[in-house]
Amino acid sequence: MARPQRGLLAGLWFACMILLSLPLPALAGGGGPAVGTAQSGAWQGVVLAGDSTAAPPADQPPAGVSAETWRAAKELIKVNGGGQQARAVLMAIRSQLIAVMAQASQKSEAEVAPIFDRIVMPAMEKDLPYLLDGVTRIYATSFTADELHQLARFAATPLGQKLATMAPRLAAESAQLGLDWGKRVVPEILREKQEELKANGLKI
Repeated sequence: MARPQRGLLAGLWFACMILLSLPLPALAGGGGPAVGTAQSGAWQGVVLAGDSTAAPPADQPPAGVSAETWRAAKELIKVNGGGQQARAVLMAIRSQLIAVMAQASQKSEAEVAPIFDRIVMPAMEKDLPYLLDGVTRIYATSFTADELHQLARFAATPLGQKLATMAPRLAAESAQLGLDWGKRVVPEILREKQEELKANGLKI
């Protein structure tokens, strides 16, 4: 059995899941009449908008980061199975895009998948190392080489492996708890403070 997915990219993984689970009409320039249509339009908006970011980073330390720190950050990501988790993010995006393309093309996902895998997936897989490179930069600029070595040693322990394996679930459950809390507390507080807010020029 393969090593369990690590939690180094848990935040990215969870954010991706939230993104892919939402209708995104804003990106398409307006709200669609249905969730599926909005999602399709959203992804189309993302594709047509293109990428305005800088060129993908090269596999080298950013300014101010030593080669030792860079190597330590890469080793930490390797120990934590960052490659497997990045691949999981890629496959989640693949599934969503296939579903959107199937709906837009009035075809089954089984018909769309081999076409998508032949035309789109090679380019996405080719660019995947830049995702790991970006995560490496985040860690290399946030920790010293010694701290990264300590994190790697902890990650290799049974407790470190358990924490990493549970990280996606902990993140998801914590986020859901926050959403549930907000749904319960915010409306009640706003009702109670409505008149006071109104007296101060705010409407709800």
